[in-house]
Parts: sequence; C-alpha cells; structure tokens
Amino acid sequence: MKPFRPPGNEDAPLGIAIVGGGFTGYAAAIALARRIGRPMEIAIIDAGSSRGGGVAYGRAGPSHILNVRAWELTCDADRPGDFVAWLRDERSVSPPAATVLKQLFMPRRQVADYMASRLVEAARDSHLARLWFYDETVRRITWSSRGYVLHFGPFSSVEAQIVILATGYGPRPRPRFGLDPFRPLKPGRIERARSVAIVGAGLTMVDACVTLRRAGYEGMITVFSRHGMIPEAHAGDAVPDFPSFAREEPDLLSLFRTIRQFVELARKQSLPWQSVINAVRRDAQHIWQRLSEADKRRFHRHVRPLWDKLRHRVPLQVRNWLESEIDEGLIALKAARVLEVSKAGSDWGVSWRPRGSSQTLNARFDLVFDCTGHAPWRPGGALRELEKYGWIGPGPGGLGVKVAADGAATGADGGPTKGLFALGPMGQGSLLEITAAPEIVAQARLCAQRIARDFNCPKRTLDLCEHPRAS
Repeated sequence: MKPFRPPGNEDAPLGIAIVGGGFTGYAAAIALARRIGRPMEIAIIDAGSSRGGGVAYGRAGPSHILNVRAWELTCDADRPGDFVAWLRDERSVSPPAATVLKQLFMPRRQVADYMASRLVEAARDSHLARLWFYDETVRRITWSSRGYVLHFGPFSSVEAQIVILATGYGPRPRPRFGLDPFRPLKPGRIERARSVAIVGAGLTMVDACVTLRRAGYEGMITVFSRHGMIPEAHAGDAVPDFPSFAREEPDLLSLFRTIRQFVELARKQSLPWQSVINAVRRDAQHIWQRLSEADKRRFHRHVRPLWDKLRHRVPLQVRNWLESEIDEGLIALKAARVLEVSKAGSDWGVSWRPRGSSQTLNARFDLVFDCTGHAPWRPGGALRELEKYGWIGPGPGGLGVKVAADGAATGADGGPTKGLFALGPMGQGSLLEITAAPEIVAQARLCAQRIARDFNCPKRTLDLCEHPRAS
C-alpha cells in the first residue's frame, strides 16, 4: 500500500489521521468529506478492522437490537432520519411500511453496513477526500516539523497535520470479573452450563441475557449490580421532547428539584417521564459545564447509576421480557458489590457483599460474564508524549481527555491544541453526554467546522445548509 504522507505546503492535500474505525471514526470522516473544501488524505487507523461498527455495533449478534428507534439514527447531523432513508433504499420499502419502519428498533449489526456505505458515498461525492485504511495499532504519537507522526512500530508510521482520536472507550481492558460477553465460547459450553452469573446490570447485561437464551441456556441467571437497577424502558410510542427548562440552576440539588417539577408537569399533561429525560439529555452538555467540580464529583459518586438507568433505555418489549424473567425467578437481581471472581478448574468462584451489609458471601458458577462496561480511555500509552508536552490532558475526574464541545483537545495552557481532537466517549469527563450516536454525530459536525475554519478550507456550498445553532 502506498504510504500516507501528505506534503506540508498549503496547496497540498490536508493530511488527517483518524485513530479508530468504529461509529465515531466513520462519523468524523463523513463530516470531513461533506464539509472540507480542500483535497484531503484521510487515514482511518483501526487495529480491530471495525469498518464502522466498533464496540457498540461491530460485535453485536443477530438478536441484538438498537436501543434507539430507527428514525433517531443518522451519520450526519444535517440529515435527520438518514438511517431510515438508507433502509428504504436497501430494502425497497415503500409507504406506509416506511412509516412503521421509523418507529422500529432495528438489528444493531446493520449500523456498520450503513456507516460504511455512507462513508464511501461521502468520499465519492466530495471529489476531494481520498481514504486510506490501516489495520494497525498506534503505539506513539509524536510531533515533527511536518506535523503529527503516528507510530505503528519501529519502522512504520504515518504523518498528518490533523489527528482525530475516535477510539470510543479505547481498547477494552481484560475482563476483571469473568468472561468477555462478546467473545464466542466453544460450541456447547453455554448449553452445558447449569449456573450463570453476570456482573453489571446495564445494556451489556441485556445483550448477554439475550445471547444466553438464544443459545439455549434455560437456567437461572444471577445478575450482580451495586445498585440493583436495570435499564428503564423507552415509551411505547415515540414522544416529543419536553420543552427546554431553565438552565441556570446553581447546583446539583436545584437541578434535581427542577427535573422533579417538570416530570410532575409532564404527567399532568399526559406526557411520559421519558420526554423530560430527553430534554435533560438535549441540554446535558450545557448543564454539565455549569456545575461546580464538587457537584460533578457528587454526580459521578451518587447519581450516575440512576442517570444511566433512565438515560440508556431499552425497547419496551425488552424491558417487559426482563421483568417477566425476574418475576419467574429465571433472573435473580442482586444489589451487591462483587469483590472477586476467580477461576477454579472449569468453575468460577464469585465473592460479593450485599448492599448495606458487611457480610461477604460466596458461590460458584459454571460461567461468569463481565458486563461492567467501559471507562473512557485516559491519556497515557500512545498519548504519553502529547501529555508530557502539555498538548493534551486528562478530563475532569480523570475521565478520558479534556476537550471542548467540538472535540478540540485542551492543552495545559487551557487553550485548544491546533489539529488535535478527541471525539465521542473519550470526552465524557468534559461533556458527560457524549457516548450516544446523536451526540457523537453532532460533535463530528462541529469538529469538521472547526477544522474548516482553522485551516481556511470550508466547503462553501454547505454553508447555506448549516443548522443555525451549529456554530
């Protein structure tokens, strides 16, 4: 393959390296292709060969469905409902079936095909973007007179004027509590199991339970959760967002009071509580940035589990299925902190402490799955040298990378580092609500707009179409 080495003069193609080839990386590349008015060489670097899928979509099985309706998903913030348009084109769906399609929760694995298809179209239509794909791991990122240098090994690297870190949560660490729920097991292992435990009770737990039942496991599933909560459900039908409420609450407690008031007001207007949570989500970045550092720490320590339960919801039919499994004793939900999971022969030993108790309990299971989720990738590793020179730093609370709303990495001096961005979940400490597709796509647009300004290369034909609030 021809090496990706964009020349450094102003008339040459703009060299852009995107680290991560999942949903976030592809959303960034699509936004660039549609908004940059200068020839570009875009390198998408992903050791996992995600091709638009990543952790959220690339490892999903055929029975795993999206936790948002089809009409809420798009790869471009200026094209709402684009996923439905793609499905219509791919499946030749016509009205009124297309109207029904908008409300459905589609299989998650379709998203990777959708993103890959739209990236190819965006690059083709722009006539300015040339794509390069590297199935490599970035070991180091350094700086030279020509720009950033991304090192794969002692003798292989690429150079770029712009680097976009789009690894989602970064490399998944080795599971602490048992097996990776997305890694296939040997044939028959699930069917032979008599007891299964799951550590964690979020969306990954839901996927694991679905996978176990589809594979033929009929026994009890013991779910350990520190707070004993499972994800709430979406409303049965799509609901309008509640009107934006006052954003000037001085502290976290006042914010809670406001949310409670508007949940009650929504109830009186026959609107489901989900409409209020959707409005909070819409304004979450603004609200988060106005909170004090002490309130942010309180949120992570005390409120985060409840917010995740309300915010990261599942389709109503999935929630009803979970509740029926719990009512029938097929899923045992334990509010407890798991202390240790150890392998002993063909079994797994689990030690836990029930919530509110000092007693330690123990049990053995045939299979244990770690569904505790991900934490944003912290600076270090490949970013160590950028952090050393003050071009990048950890986000508030040590979560991810410190960024602005458009993903621009914030240096030690408090200002943006030109040409360096961290998109999606990597900015969770700074922005909080930046882990789901709509927020990631909106941020990708802002990132492309900033690059167009900083490098004086906007695509003028799109300026008239930009959303008035985008800037």
